[in-house]
Amino acid sequence: MKLQGLINFGNVCYLNSVLQVLYSIEPLRNYLLNGEYKKDINKTNKMGHEGKYVDTMAEFFSTYSHGQPITNNLLNLLSNLFPFGEQHDSHETLIHLIDCMHEDVCHDGKSIIHDIFYGEVDSTIMCSHCIYQSKTNSNFNCLELDIPKRTSCYSDIDSASLMNDIIVGIKGFANNKLIGSDIYIYLPRVTTANQLYKLIASILHLEPTDISKIFITRNHLRREIFKNEIIRLTDAQVEIHSERKKLTMFSDKSMSIVDALKQYFKPEQMEEWKCEECHNIGGKKCLNFKTFPKYFIMSIKLFEMGYYGCIKKTDYLTFPDRFECQNIVSSFPPYTYEIVSVINHIGCSFFGHYYSYVKFQDKWYCCNDESVNEVSQSDIHQKEAYIVIYKQIN
Repeated sequence: MKLQGLINFGNVCYLNSVLQVLYSIEPLRNYLLNGEYKKDINKTNKMGHEGKYVDTMAEFFSTYSHGQPITNNLLNLLSNLFPFGEQHDSHETLIHLIDCMHEDVCHDGKSIIHDIFYGEVDSTIMCSHCIYQSKTNSNFNCLELDIPKRTSCYSDIDSASLMNDIIVGIKGFANNKLIGSDIYIYLPRVTTANQLYKLIASILHLEPTDISKIFITRNHLRREIFKNEIIRLTDAQVEIHSERKKLTMFSDKSMSIVDALKQYFKPEQMEEWKCEECHNIGGKKCLNFKTFPKYFIMSIKLFEMGYYGCIKKTDYLTFPDRFECQNIVSSFPPYTYEIVSVINHIGCSFFGHYYSYVKFQDKWYCCNDESVNEVSQSDIHQKEAYIVIYKQIN
């Protein structure tokens, strides 16, 4: 048994990367290949599809294990939600397939699929004015993690420049070390000089009066902009000069999945929440694991809405080969998780490509559509990581 390449018929890399990951997960592979799932199909579950998803996945796994993987039936099954030939998201595809397989074989909310992929999170909101607590719990098969905000420091230079929406060349000192980072901001293409001063000042945590001059460079022609002037910024470089010697910037310390998980479980103030008991406003929300998944799927929120629509963030998260749950929240049990799969996204929000790294029979492979190559574990640590999957090993 070995990994197979998957043909990309046209924009189906999102599905190919997901299928390589799912096939590499041993308990799921065994469950589908040995036919055990058939006795579990629940055709009366209104949330299911009368076994169509689990049957089609089992059929694909069978063709895959015999060296001739066929994805046609899966593509047809997914065509309503993921029309063939269009750009789609691997994260949405992965959680959709897991959810649908679970619903096809679940009884009273339980299934082997659930045992493999799902965890449960308790949410408690504690009123700031009385002892009332509102508690809910929810199942999940993937946690979507925000990239934590970078820590701020100060620059020792008095100018910065922007080109194509990017502030470049800002360097500064933090903890006695010279550091630097690109700061990405999004400017309107047509604006006034006053609006530009206010916008840049707010991003750099300055007062508009702290900025002494702004220059525009286009086609090697550099000129100063003046009050109330209308500015067209397309393909222009913006140069900022400040009377202050220190501009606020962000450190380039890389953040990890563990940092994002700590942020996810950090208590959150709920300023607009209304207490059902005393009817006052305000509370604190706390999240806690009730059950931990055997295979822990996490996706990084790489995409957000910007001025011109959906954009891809330029920050990224690193991920360790292993992590301990107690390093996230000290009250968590001493579970250890080990990385087993990664799905990467390269490109931008409206056009890109997905490929995966999977651990299969104790070896790592890069699966990029038709190409499958053995790699070292160090090769899997790429900035393009979008989805990471860990296996509980104790």
